[in-house]
Amino acid sequence: MYPSDDAIFDISPILSGEQKSISTERVYQFDFSGLEIVCAEPVRVFATANNNSGYMLLSLTISVRYTAVCARCLSQINRNDNLDFTYPVAVSLDNEDTDEFVLAPEGKINLSEAVSSSLFLNLPMRFLCKEDCKGICPKCGKNLNSGDCSCSKAERDARLAGLGEFFK
Repeated sequence: MYPSDDAIFDISPILSGEQKSISTERVYQFDFSGLEIVCAEPVRVFATANNNSGYMLLSLTISVRYTAVCARCLSQINRNDNLDFTYPVAVSLDNEDTDEFVLAPEGKINLSEAVSSSLFLNLPMRFLCKEDCKGICPKCGKNLNSGDCSCSKAERDARLAGLGEFFK
């Protein structure tokens, strides 16, 4: 039983020796709600399967445009990422626990499954607007990337006041 036809990439002409390479371009809509990002448009995928003297490879180029929220300053981030992946292809495996291979039972690859796992495993766990993002002030909530706030930096935790006396 296979998923919808647009998810299936038929590489049987490679397995039969009729062709050495097959390419396809697809568009998929994925739900990234678990990653707290929103796709600005469907994910574009360019896939190529090659037979290199009996060693089959699947190459994926995934283009994804998304918006996310910076983990430090909470500003909106717009990104356009192009991700490249290459996986060996196997028709069947003795050890089904191996994630290194893309399986092609009966010469068919579930392309949407390969793309979704590649995306979910390679998008950042947290998003930053820039590497040196200063975040927001914990007192007033001002975005510190746009300048310092007027909050006093000298306040100390009252619970640690005795420790200050120790060093005098």
